Amino acid sequence: MKKIILLFLIISCYSNSSFSQHPVFYQLTEKDGLPDVEFYQVLEDKKGFIWFAANKGLFRFDGKNYINFSHPNKRGLSVFNLALDKKGRVWCNNISGQYFYAENNRLNLYVDLEKESNGQLSPFYFINNHIVINSNSGFYKLNIDNKTNEKILDFNRKALASYVRNDTLFFIQNKKLLYSVDLKTYSQKTDLKALNEKYSFWNIGNYKNSFLLNVGSVEDNSIKTKTLELDNYSKKIKLFKNPDKVSVIKFKQKGDDLWVLTTKGFYIFKSTENQFQLQSHYFKNKRVTDVIKDSHENYWVTTLENGVFIIPNLHIKKTENRLNLAKIRNLHKIDKNNFAFGTIKGEIGFYNTKNNKHDLLKRLENRKSAAITGNEKEVYFCLGESNFILNTKTKKITNTSKFKNVKDFSYYKDSKLVATFSSFSKIIDLTNQTSTKLRNKRAYKSYYSKTKDEIYIAYIDGLAKYDSNLTEEFISFNNQPIFALDIAETKDGTIWVSTFKDGILGIKDGKVIENYTIRNGLLSNRTSTIKADKNSLWIVSEKGLQLFNTTTKTFKNLTKKEGITSYTIFDIVVFDEEVYFSSNDGLFKIDKQKAFKEEKLSDFYFSSVLINDRETPIKSSYTLSFNSKKIEFTFKTNGFLLEENLTYKYRLNRSTENNNWNTVNKSAKEITFNNLAPDNYVFELQSYSDVSKQKSNKKTINIEIKKPFYLSWWFILISISLAFSIILSLFYRRELKLKIKQKELLEKERLQKQLASSKLESLQSQMNPHFTFNALNSIQNLVLKGSKEDAYNYLTKFAELIRKNLNLSQKSFIYFEDELNLLKKYLDLEKLRFRDNFSFSIEVDSSVNEIEIPTMIIQPFVENAIKHGLLHKVNGERILELYFKQTEVLECTIIDNGVGLETSKKINKKNKTVTSFSTKSIKEKLKFLKDYYSMDIGFSYEEIEEGTKVIIKIPYK
Repeated sequence: MKKIILLFLIISCYSNSSFSQHPVFYQLTEKDGLPDVEFYQVLEDKKGFIWFAANKGLFRFDGKNYINFSHPNKRGLSVFNLALDKKGRVWCNNISGQYFYAENNRLNLYVDLEKESNGQLSPFYFINNHIVINSNSGFYKLNIDNKTNEKILDFNRKALASYVRNDTLFFIQNKKLLYSVDLKTYSQKTDLKALNEKYSFWNIGNYKNSFLLNVGSVEDNSIKTKTLELDNYSKKIKLFKNPDKVSVIKFKQKGDDLWVLTTKGFYIFKSTENQFQLQSHYFKNKRVTDVIKDSHENYWVTTLENGVFIIPNLHIKKTENRLNLAKIRNLHKIDKNNFAFGTIKGEIGFYNTKNNKHDLLKRLENRKSAAITGNEKEVYFCLGESNFILNTKTKKITNTSKFKNVKDFSYYKDSKLVATFSSFSKIIDLTNQTSTKLRNKRAYKSYYSKTKDEIYIAYIDGLAKYDSNLTEEFISFNNQPIFALDIAETKDGTIWVSTFKDGILGIKDGKVIENYTIRNGLLSNRTSTIKADKNSLWIVSEKGLQLFNTTTKTFKNLTKKEGITSYTIFDIVVFDEEVYFSSNDGLFKIDKQKAFKEEKLSDFYFSSVLINDRETPIKSSYTLSFNSKKIEFTFKTNGFLLEENLTYKYRLNRSTENNNWNTVNKSAKEITFNNLAPDNYVFELQSYSDVSKQKSNKKTINIEIKKPFYLSWWFILISISLAFSIILSLFYRRELKLKIKQKELLEKERLQKQLASSKLESLQSQMNPHFTFNALNSIQNLVLKGSKEDAYNYLTKFAELIRKNLNLSQKSFIYFEDELNLLKKYLDLEKLRFRDNFSFSIEVDSSVNEIEIPTMIIQPFVENAIKHGLLHKVNGERILELYFKQTEVLECTIIDNGVGLETSKKINKKNKTVTSFSTKSIKEKLKFLKDYYSMDIGFSYEEIEEGTKVIIKIPYK
């Protein structure tokens, strides 16, 4: 058999600065919805879902949301050993011996081997159409389809670790023996007999054609640096220096690299000629349990205490030192291995790209670095009003005041600088301490072209070019000024400028010869920092970082999906193999050859279909009834940050017309159709990459909405027949209806006449001779007593009341307020008659609005209360109270403290008084109104403790 490689893994954490860079990563936390912090394994299925085996169970992640998969008979929460079968189903098991697979969005219990597992976690493998399970009592083989159980190996103690390669199963038993089993014949043999008693096998892994065995020490149960040669079965490979008590959790092969997952991060080794060389050590303080690379080249790292980490790009790294705290702002390349930098805290320093070491010299000012330029000998820094010159050899710093408050400057020639300021631009000669002003205008950016001996300056009102004689010429684009944000020059002599709305412009001989926008490859028309890299151009925009090859006219893109954590990029320096950039998130390094991923457009899928807000199985076609008013499709693309650069478009074609494509709003992941007319439709959906402009395959759903039954031919025929019958019936009944209508008109005319008659009777009742007699008698008494002035006042008010009554009696309805004023005048007249032995009050509820009521209904009841109740009262003050409130009718309540109903009847009987004409008239009028309005209209009397109460219900409009 093939040789077995025995590895003695002793893992250490180097303090060497060579490991001071870490790939950019995103940590999934509880804030992102992460359901646990303790994870054992991660797996990607064929649809792009990420599955997690965790302490709290099995979870599926689509890039945004987590779904927990559980089973009602599941014992415990934790699951382990994620695996995919040939059908693409995800399998797992637990320490209780239960084996599950996920299918059709549910977790299914495949088999329960509680007795065989005996409370121990058992690894399992798919071999042909069988599952081989390494249980506590031996190896079992189960047919996947019919669950036929067969014990293939029997032993007393559990196999500690096992591994399948080709058709051979390798496993360790009792920590001392290594066995192999031919899975065709199920014959067993011992490949490695007992080792030195000081050592034990702990786990087993695979690298290319060899096995990796992790050997532990019995003495303290930890891995030690030991040398052990085992006859001809293995060869000693030394991976680590400086031993440390770290446990190996898992071996993984990633391409040609060996990944060792441990309790202190994971290590990446390169293999050359049977030798392993340590390349990287990441997540040094994390207990890493698993690492996978998904179909989009993202690395998913699971840990035991810190949740899940995602590395979108191993080749974009962030410096792990206090430079990130200092917030580097400006960068300047000194030579092929070094660059200088200035920070927002006023510090300056050097960075060596070969050993990743930096020298932070000193804090010059507590101000951010505003500008930086220079050559191999000197670097010039501007920190507001303070300015410094740094000697790159001696690292001596000299203070100067020649370019304070500079916004930007560039090295010109012969120790001169082209500098821009808030109100002018000028050339500064550092040798003779003189300056030459170019223009009195606010300036932002400057650039000096050595090859052309030309200066370019971005002003507030446009882009200017200065030749060797400093002759000024403004450059325009489409006859408009160019508002430049940054300037760079490629090797072919093209001057490039970035703009805030026109993308990037290529300039030669003072003319714009090229323009790149979102129409021809740019991620955004709003660009900022640009930097030349031979005949390529690094471009920063609000949507990412791009590398533009000016020769092939092609773009490569780096976005958040690829590991650019922030698009607020301050400055860039370019070297032969890598690029460094500073941002508000730190200092980063890009491997120019390896950082760019191949763009893969994942296929999307429909996640749900709702018809009339009810979830419906997802199908390729639907036949719906006419009352299916609302149809909603939701869709999804699985993957981390994939949908950030995706645009969805759809169209709905009817059988008789063709619709254009419509763009779905970025924040929406559903399309809803309301009230589609009966017809046949074809719904098409497609996704587009905003970066690569690739298109996915179209998803098509056919929709048939049936016509309502009343549009069916049989219903139309029946309807026509029925309509014809109805027309005939209507024709024959026409004369009958005419007669009925004539009768109704006659009845209406009769009612109107009755209403007019009622008005006349009401007028006559208001002019009741009894009231007139009493009023004239009162005037006569006042005259006989010599009270001419009182008699005159009484007569005046009486005449006014009579005139008002006559005016209002001409109307069927009057405003309630007018009726109220008439009542008050009448009661004032009665008060004169009774003098001080009579008082009244009127209370109107707030519910009463501005309404109109029938005329001359309330006053007769008030008159009756005075005539039959208060007039006969002998002792005490006579009191009359009126209350009004509005419901469906206007309710008027009249209360007097007179002699009461019974006493009044006796008096009237004794005096042989008949019912007054006014009372009879009002009764008939209210009855007429009740019949006319079909409402509860009328009046009722109620005897109270002292006096009488009458309630009148009056219609209003």
